[in-house]
Amino acid sequence: MNIPEFLFHYYELDNGPFRNITEYGYEKAENIQDTITEATDC
Repeated sequence: MNIPEFLFHYYELDNGPFRNITEYGYEKAENIQDTITEATDC
């Protein structure tokens, strides 16, 4: 797993502000991280 130097979350009206990625549980958080990494590997 490639971990970026910075991870941030912006405000979304549907989801509310600044949800902690760990609130999703380890597996879901890892999937989110992988999706972010894939999007930034250009």
